[in-house]
Amino acid sequence: MNYRIFALLLTLVSFCPCFAEGEEDNVVNVIAFFSKNDTTKYRETHVKYEVYGNDTIVKSGYAEEFMLVVRDSTATDYTIECSSTDFELLLMEPGISDKFTKLCWDVTKKVPMILKVDSLGKVKEVVNWKEIRDVCQPAFKVACDMIKNEIDENIISIPVMIAMFNNLTNTEENIRKTTSIIKMFSIYGFSFALGNNKDTSETLGHPTDVTFDVSVTESNSKEDEELAYEGDYSIKTVSVTKMPATELVNIGLDLSKQTTTSIGSENIDKNKQAIDEAAKGFGDATITVNEFYSYFYNGWPKYIGEEKIVDLNAAKIITTSEIEWINFRWQ
Repeated sequence: MNYRIFALLLTLVSFCPCFAEGEEDNVVNVIAFFSKNDTTKYRETHVKYEVYGNDTIVKSGYAEEFMLVVRDSTATDYTIECSSTDFELLLMEPGISDKFTKLCWDVTKKVPMILKVDSLGKVKEVVNWKEIRDVCQPAFKVACDMIKNEIDENIISIPVMIAMFNNLTNTEENIRKTTSIIKMFSIYGFSFALGNNKDTSETLGHPTDVTFDVSVTESNSKEDEELAYEGDYSIKTVSVTKMPATELVNIGLDLSKQTTTSIGSENIDKNKQAIDEAAKGFGDATITVNEFYSYFYNGWPKYIGEEKIVDLNAAKIITTSEIEWINFRWQ
């Protein structure tokens, strides 16, 4: 059985970590204390691995640099401009998804995203989402046309691909859900109890064990050669979910049928029994999501990292995302 088919299916399944607010007095409150003209520059790196026994394959890798500037600050909200400044493909022979991402970036980099966030730092609105949509959707078509010779249209057609990507920018809500920069603002307004804590949540209908580790820098110091100030704080979370591999794979199959051509859908149905039988041999799948949130004392993100591991025993699919500050100028 070629286990690589599962990697394709599982990229379609989303695993969302959960946060539990601390009720104790001794907590860390994630709150923004920004000022007008604050400027912070970041580097974001994405890498995807597939592991089959002792064989590790890097399937995707790219990095983007961007800058956040507070254009306005009031008692109730902040206006933040997010501008992309650089993009780098990390693999010698980039895959089709990385090529597509780079082609889109070449067109869309000229349009900054304008965010309106509340006084705590929660995103309220993508102000210029229609402008982003009007630039992105033609870019999607151009990018698809440029890589069409590398796409197997028995699996997915160019029009279907374009429709899929257009859907990502059809509404302000969809742009929020699919823009990685907005993840930087995802836990503002939450409170986390200091120390180690545990909670239970639910992922895809199955129990998820979540562990929190929250700490605060007590004095000015150098930590791992990174700049650290008194009052900086970090939040680490680990969530683990176990579920039958057959169920997880079938979720991927159902999602993939929604985005394929009729021929591709027929192929999925034809091979479904064989895929189900192979998945039974995996037993339970273990989904582990490791997250690390690190903030400067004033609420500016220092480092946001995420690692998702889908362990099917015979195969693992690992995706990592890191956002790290490069430099800053605060008022």
